Amino acid sequence: MTTWPQGPLGQRYTIWDGTQWVDVTGDVRTVENTVTTRGRPDEASQPTPGRCAFHINNRDGRYTPRNHRSDLYGLIGRNTPMRHEVRGPAPYLLVPDLAGARARVASTSALNISGDLDVRVDAALDRVAAQDPVLTPFAPFAQEVIARYNVTGNARMWRLLISSLGSPVLTWSTTGADLKELAATEVLPVAAGERFGLRVTFDVDNGAGGHTARFFIARDLDGPWQELGLPVTGSGTTSINTTGTADLEIGDIASIGFSRGPGRYYRAQIRSGIDGTVLASPVFSSQITGTTSFSDSAGRTWLISGGSEITDYYQRFSGEIPSWPPRWDVSGTDVWTGLEATGPRRRLSQGQKALKSTLSRRVPSYSPVAYWPMEEAREATQGYSPIEGVTPLAATGLSWAADDTLPGSSALPTINAGATMRGAVPAPTGAPTSWHTEFVARLDSAPATYRTVIRYQSTGTIADWWIQLQTGIARVQGYDADGSLVVDQAVGIGSDVYDGRWNRWLFYASQSGGTVSWTIRWLYVGSGGGSFSSSYTGTLGRITGVSSPPAWHSDLAGIAIGHIAVFAPQQLDAFEAADDGFAGEAATIRMRRLAQEERLPLNVTGAAANAAAMGPQRPAPLLALLDECAAADGGLLTERRTGIAQEYQIRRLRYNRRPALQLDYAAGHIAPPLEPVDDDLDVRNDVTRTRRGGSSARAVLETGTLSVQDPPAGIGLYDEAVELNVARDDQLEGLAWWRLHLTTVNETRYPKVTLNLRNPASQAWLQEYLDRVDIGARITIANPPQWLPADPIDLIVQAYTETVNEYDWTVELTCTPASPWTVATTAPDAPTATSPPHRADTLLSTLAAPATAAATTLSVATDTAAGGYTWTTNAAHFPFGIVAGGEPMTVTGITGTSSPQTFNVTRTPAWAADHNPGEPVHLAPPAPAIGL
Repeated sequence: MTTWPQGPLGQRYTIWDGTQWVDVTGDVRTVENTVTTRGRPDEASQPTPGRCAFHINNRDGRYTPRNHRSDLYGLIGRNTPMRHEVRGPAPYLLVPDLAGARARVASTSALNISGDLDVRVDAALDRVAAQDPVLTPFAPFAQEVIARYNVTGNARMWRLLISSLGSPVLTWSTTGADLKELAATEVLPVAAGERFGLRVTFDVDNGAGGHTARFFIARDLDGPWQELGLPVTGSGTTSINTTGTADLEIGDIASIGFSRGPGRYYRAQIRSGIDGTVLASPVFSSQITGTTSFSDSAGRTWLISGGSEITDYYQRFSGEIPSWPPRWDVSGTDVWTGLEATGPRRRLSQGQKALKSTLSRRVPSYSPVAYWPMEEAREATQGYSPIEGVTPLAATGLSWAADDTLPGSSALPTINAGATMRGAVPAPTGAPTSWHTEFVARLDSAPATYRTVIRYQSTGTIADWWIQLQTGIARVQGYDADGSLVVDQAVGIGSDVYDGRWNRWLFYASQSGGTVSWTIRWLYVGSGGGSFSSSYTGTLGRITGVSSPPAWHSDLAGIAIGHIAVFAPQQLDAFEAADDGFAGEAATIRMRRLAQEERLPLNVTGAAANAAAMGPQRPAPLLALLDECAAADGGLLTERRTGIAQEYQIRRLRYNRRPALQLDYAAGHIAPPLEPVDDDLDVRNDVTRTRRGGSSARAVLETGTLSVQDPPAGIGLYDEAVELNVARDDQLEGLAWWRLHLTTVNETRYPKVTLNLRNPASQAWLQEYLDRVDIGARITIANPPQWLPADPIDLIVQAYTETVNEYDWTVELTCTPASPWTVATTAPDAPTATSPPHRADTLLSTLAAPATAAATTLSVATDTAAGGYTWTTNAAHFPFGIVAGGEPMTVTGITGTSSPQTFNVTRTPAWAADHNPGEPVHLAPPAPAIGL
């Protein structure tokens, strides 16, 4: 184990040359400061690009990209990836994102478990909800963690994975060939790079005719364990296969083929039976750095391979170097390059081009034979085709860009009397036995007689298909090459087709023997619609062209039309959901979809059911679309520290987080300056939230210290109005009140909390800092100085600046109050070690009698007539904190079930004071009394 913090601070700088990480630490001027900044200024802002600035010697021109004498010539340049690492107090197993990177124990019968199983892992994963850029580019994928599982030789036994949503999943086999699994009902409430303990217990015979898996989470393997979601039960008893050979593996599981499990691993345990015999128990944090093989306390020999290593270097920044500017002194003897690596948001924000409409992005991915979006600007004379080899759509008399009301499209043209269009459709590959045509249209009123909206030319028995409309009827007519009518079918349609709503019109056919079956289908964009099918004897042929009638009739003037597509074979879901811009899509699903479409590294954690429902996705730059998802949902979008990627956690995963770091001012954990600020910078006491294209909701703080009332009753008006892209108007009220809740916290801001990580006092908590503190983490500071309020300081880290050189390492945290994120949740009637009591504040409680600074009991009255509730006397709920007259106290017991009640309390002498009757008594900290 490293002796720390004696001597120079160990650092490591590496750059990626296209095939491997190159260590350039020897050239970096580590005597000078490396300054890293990450995060955002406040709760409402999106993150700014992270930055890591340092200097590197360049006397030999090695770091001049265009210097052909450099060994890095052609390997470095714009946006070269880099990493900065600093040595910490304890080692761990580093599993990089490489094939074969793992720790393993060779297969042995001593690891066989056929009955109950208990698996525990202490790790910090580089990604929690995984994306895999290799298997299916940037698609969500299950992530490997630990397993005895070999798909060959009937050696499937068991495996513990993380699902693509971030939920733990236990998979097992009873025979070695079959596959069964149970998944946790909740996702892991941790961020990428945050250390946590994960445990699954598997009861193969739960005594009720079934089997049960239970999932738990803790800070590490020492617990205490808190159950993650509900027990998950399957029917029938079961067992775990013990035949065949399967190594015990951590990291990249050799034969599974899912997303690898990169990250830091500290410990693991495999037990036969729940809390049973330990069969394997590696403690990677007790090994010497560089160790490649060791035996654990259970006698298992662990092999470290595939690029994995036991190391004590902790990654502090991962980014891209956009430029390599050489600098030198006047003598030319000192030459250096000042480098500033940045996070991916800097690059993504450069020259942001708006993404096209959802229809024009989605439809080409279904390989149409021909497609014309018709989203041209007003002066257009033809319709562009995004499909290679397809000529533009010839058109006359259209009013281009006249209708912008279809959510999934940019503005489309409307028809004028006498307008025409025609497009040639090339032959499809092969000889498909089906085709499918589709377009969108909006009609304000129905023509009084049959009018042709669109025609399709074909090589089959029917050479010319005519799609016609009149009041309450759609008609399909098909003519052969001689002009004879082969199909003449009228279909009743609802009058609401003509009420100004958008419709998708599908016409498709398929060949079976000598019969051609055809269908006309109309779908209201959003929901509803109808269809009619029929058939004729003949040949299908292929679509060769799309056209208007010789000239559109004046009855059709004003119809908006667009997104004309032809598919062979059929692709009936090509337009699905994209026509309304994916309205109603969960924020998490939209972010994952955008990331996959744009090949963007972005890990999204959180169940769709718990995320905000989004409004239509309109054309906008990629970052703007991601940011509007985060704004609507209220979660945390950040850049990852352990990879050039972004990550998002939904708002609900941020509730009631345990402190990542618990500091003590009196113990010297805080370095100067500690700069609390009581100001109005983040105050918003009159909040309006508006749905794009919809209604509004308003939340106002009418009374209290930060209310809209004039001083001294309040603070005056601080208003805010923000438009959000949410799906429904009824979402707005909760969002407005939540924002008001965040911005009217009557607490001190801490824009600068300074930590000296080289101070000997930091050794008590440095490992916790490295393992758990990142943007969004909660920290507490006990025993603040007496010139500050007595309450412990409870904060959320919004940003930080780390400054490192050979001998110094300091961090300045930008923080906001954590109390808004403590929310009320339900709890079982009988609290347990894994399900602690959840408390909500009672109302209208005050001191009923005076109390001296030395008093250990308080008389507390509650006005039950006005709606207050008396306090609990259940022994299982003690101890808990209160604030009485501004002084924090700990309640160890309460006697009496009616008001007034007697509280037994312990107090901190430094904060003890005399109190008078009528002073308020509250739970510390109270949960917000708002609708979430």
